[in-house]
Amino acid sequence: MLKKYLDKLELFENLLIFPRDIAIKELENTPLSDADYENIYCFGRLMQYLSSDSDDPFELWQTNTDEESGQPTIPEKFQLYQNFPNLFNPQTTIAFDLPEKSHIRQEIYNLLGQRISVLADDFLHAGRYQFVWNGKDHQGNKNASGIYFYRLVTNENIQFRKMILVR
Repeated sequence: MLKKYLDKLELFENLLIFPRDIAIKELENTPLSDADYENIYCFGRLMQYLSSDSDDPFELWQTNTDEESGQPTIPEKFQLYQNFPNLFNPQTTIAFDLPEKSHIRQEIYNLLGQRISVLADDFLHAGRYQFVWNGKDHQGNKNASGIYFYRLVTNENIQFRKMILVR
């Protein structure tokens, strides 16, 4: 199962894609290590990238390195970026910079202020991260077209941004 995901790796430079339910131990069969992929972490659905019938959750890791030194880059300040694309259908990417390790919580709210989804609730190391929202609530139901807000909470910061879903 891991092999079919890694075969698709050739489509994306510097990316490693693997299902969440595969034990990290199984990755020892590859020349890559988890430590090489700490800077971008993404949850989502892999259907659009694979030609299989799988709709497995996945994790996406990407290296961010300084071109001259080859060392991982660490953001200087906390920053929540505007989602892209915005307007979106069926999914959008939310990125942020985390200058130090912290517990984070990435949430989606509707216009009434009701939390409809939690994309992440985890402890992360310093780095640049991306999360993909598929326009669905926590029960997997498609949300209607409209304005939504995403909120990122860390140990030191809280930021909101607006996004627009168009069905």
